[in-house]
Amino acid sequence: MPRDSHPQTPEPMPELTPRQALAQELAERLAEPAGVRTLRLAQLHGLVAPSKLRRGPGSSSDNDGSAGGDGPAGEDIKGREGPRPVSVWSPVGKAARGSSTASEELVFERPEPHPLGDQYAVRRRIPARAAAGTRRVCFFGESVAAGYLFAPHLTPAGVLEVHLNEVDGEKAWEVVDLARTNETLASLTATVEASMQLAPDVLVIFAGNNWNLLETPELSLHAPGVGDRQRYAAALREGGLGGPVKLARRRRRGALEAAVGRIAALAEERRIPVVWLVPEVNLGDWQSRQPVPWLPGDGVARWHRTLDAGLEAVGAGRAAEVRRLAEELQRLDGGWNPTGHRLEALGWQLSRGDAGEAGDAAQEALREAARREVDAQHYPLLAHLGAPQAGREERRWIHELAPGRLRVVDLPEILRRHGGAALPGRRYFLDYCHLTAEGMHVAMAAVAAEVLSVAAEGAGDRRWEELLRTLPAPSPSSEAVALASFSAAIHSAHRLLPVVGKGEVLRFWCAEALAASEGIAEAMVDFVSARCAPLPAVLTAAQRRNLISPYRLQLQHGWRWDGSDLQLLLALRAVLGERFGAQGTARWDAAVGSSGTSRRPAVDLLDPRGQWEPVERFLPDAMELDDLDAQGLYRASWPRSRFGWVGGGDAGGTGARRCQITARLPAVLGEPREGEIQVFLGEQPIARLQAGPRWRSWAVELPAAMIRSGINQLTVRWPEMPPLSAGNLHQDPLAWVARELEEGKEADLHPVFGEIYRLVLVD
Repeated sequence: MPRDSHPQTPEPMPELTPRQALAQELAERLAEPAGVRTLRLAQLHGLVAPSKLRRGPGSSSDNDGSAGGDGPAGEDIKGREGPRPVSVWSPVGKAARGSSTASEELVFERPEPHPLGDQYAVRRRIPARAAAGTRRVCFFGESVAAGYLFAPHLTPAGVLEVHLNEVDGEKAWEVVDLARTNETLASLTATVEASMQLAPDVLVIFAGNNWNLLETPELSLHAPGVGDRQRYAAALREGGLGGPVKLARRRRRGALEAAVGRIAALAEERRIPVVWLVPEVNLGDWQSRQPVPWLPGDGVARWHRTLDAGLEAVGAGRAAEVRRLAEELQRLDGGWNPTGHRLEALGWQLSRGDAGEAGDAAQEALREAARREVDAQHYPLLAHLGAPQAGREERRWIHELAPGRLRVVDLPEILRRHGGAALPGRRYFLDYCHLTAEGMHVAMAAVAAEVLSVAAEGAGDRRWEELLRTLPAPSPSSEAVALASFSAAIHSAHRLLPVVGKGEVLRFWCAEALAASEGIAEAMVDFVSARCAPLPAVLTAAQRRNLISPYRLQLQHGWRWDGSDLQLLLALRAVLGERFGAQGTARWDAAVGSSGTSRRPAVDLLDPRGQWEPVERFLPDAMELDDLDAQGLYRASWPRSRFGWVGGGDAGGTGARRCQITARLPAVLGEPREGEIQVFLGEQPIARLQAGPRWRSWAVELPAAMIRSGINQLTVRWPEMPPLSAGNLHQDPLAWVARELEEGKEADLHPVFGEIYRLVLVD
C-alpha cells in the first residue's frame, strides 16, 4: 500500500426491501443441491418455464418434424414465387430472374465442387426440362445412393441411367442425381418438393440407413438441452432401457409418415410414380461392438467376463460354447446390446460346415442373429458412434406405408435371391452399407425393372432377374476400383469396431485395391507418410502428391480424420510385402522411418493419433457436439484401453523411453473406487499401479528391447467394476442416471472404467 494512502471504510450495504430479501433467500436455497433438484422437478412438470438455452442442431427445440435440414435443400419453399434452388443447384440466367424471353431456358447450376469433394453429385448444370423424347427420373437418397467411396467415378444413378437406356434405346431416359450424404427425411422431403421444377416423370428414393442415427439426435444422454435430458430420464424411468428406444421409434415412425405423406401427395397431384428402394446392409463382414450399460449387482463384471470367455472360445473354434456364452450375454443385457448378437452369429458361422438339415438350420440361425445385431443398434443407448444401417423395423415401415402410394423394391430380398448366401457381405458391400460395383448393378437392375413397369402403364411388369441377364455390368476403370477398394479399407479402419479383430477385413480391401491396379501402391505409401507425419495430413507433401495422382483420396476417403490408422498401417505393410516382396516392405519402412514419432521428444498418446481404435470412445468424446464442452481427459469405455505410436529409426530399436501417466478410477455412481491398473507394452506386462478416486502420476519405463521400429501398442488394463451391493444406494443404476438427467446434468449410462489426464512418451 502506498505511504500516502489510507484504508477506505467500506460503505454500508443498502437495506434490502422485503421483496429483495425474499429473492435473496430464494437464491440461497436454490444454490443448495436440494434446491437445484426442486427447481428442475418443477421445470419438468411445467411449473417453471425452462431457460432459453442455445441448442445444437437436432435438439428438440430445433426439430419439429417439418421439412428443414441444412443447406438449400432445407429452405422453406412454400409460398415462394419464381424458380428456387434444388438442393445445391440454383436457378441461373435470365429465366431464373423471370425473363419473358421465350427462348431462354431455365437451368439450375451448382457451385464448383471442392477439390477434396463434397456431399453432392458433381453434375454442374441441370436444365429445367429433359430433352425432347427423353423421360426423366429424379433420384434421391443417402450416401449409399450417392455412390459413396466410388463416386464420382461410379454412382447408382449413373448405373440406372445406363440400364434404362440399354432397354429403351439411347437417350430414352435421363437420371438426375439428387442424392447426398448425411441425408435426413426433412431435407429429403424438401429436395423432392423443389425437384418438381425439373418436371420428373418418375421419382426414385433410396433411403433408410440414416434414420436410426440422424432422425432423433435429441434422444440421447448427450443432448445439451435440459428439456431433452429430462424427457430421456422420464422414458428411462417408465420403460428402463427400452423406454428411450420406444420413444425414438415413435418419433422416427412419425417423421417417416410425414415424409411419405408429403412426397406421395406431391406425386399424386402430378401423376408421378414413386419407387422406393429399401436398403440392405452388410451382415457378413460388418460387426458392431458396444459396451454394456449399467447393470444391477455384479452384472457389468459378469458381462465382460462372459464376453472375454466367448472370444476365447471363438479363437479355439468351439461353436457350441460360443453360442452358449452369447445367450448368457443377451440374458444379462436383455438383448438391447448388439455385441451378444454378433457373438452368436460368430458361433453359427463356426457351425456352417454342418451338412443337411442341421446346416440349413445353422444358416437361418446365423441370418437371424446378424439381423438382431443390426436391430439392436439403438441410438439412444449407443456408447460409441454406430454405423448407419437400416434394420428390419425401417424395412417394415416402408412396406406398411407403401400401399397405394409407393412402388417398393426390396433390396434385402433381391440380394438374398441373387447371391444365395446366408449373409450378404463384401461381394455387394464395401463397408457397412455402401455398394460395390456388382451391388450397384443388381440393385439398379431391380429399380430399372420397376421404373420400366410403371412407365409402361399396365403393359406388363418387368422381372429384374430376366433384365439382369441382358444388362451389361458396370465397368469402372481399374483406377476407380482400386481407389474404392483402398477407401473401403480406410473407412473400415475409421468406423468398424468389431467383436473380433478387423485386420483381415483391412488386408482384404488393400489386396483388392492392388489387384485392380498396382499403381495405387504409390497412394498407399503416400498415405503411410501422411499418417505418420507429426502434422495434419492436408499439410503434408504426401497429401499434395496424392491430389494430382490418378488415385486422389478425397474427404470421403479419410483425409478428414485425424487419427494415425495404426491398424491400417499394419495391414498395408503386410499387403505391400505380399505383393512386392522385400521392396514393398522397404518402401513402407522408409515412409515410416522418415517421419516416425521416435524422433520427437514427446508423444501424446491421448491425441487422436495415439488411439488404437478411433471409434472406441464415448460418443461426445469422439464427436464435436454443439453446446457440449470437449473432455479434457480420456475416459475408458472398456476394461482395456489401447494406444499406439509409430517408431522410426533402424530395425535394431529406437531406444528406451518413459511413459508419464496421470490417471484415476472415477466413482461408481457416486461411490469411490480403488484398484490396480496394469500397463502392457505389446503383450508384456511392464507395470502395476495402485489407483483410486484421486489423480495420481507415475513414470513407467519402457525398455529399449521391447520397443519396435514400426508400430507399438500400449495397453492399460483397468480393474473390474465392483458390484452394486445391497448396502449401496444405487442398486438400480438406471434410476441414478435418470435422477442426474432430471437435474439437467450429464450422466453416464455406461460404466467408465478409468480416466487418464496425461499419457505421454518422453526420452
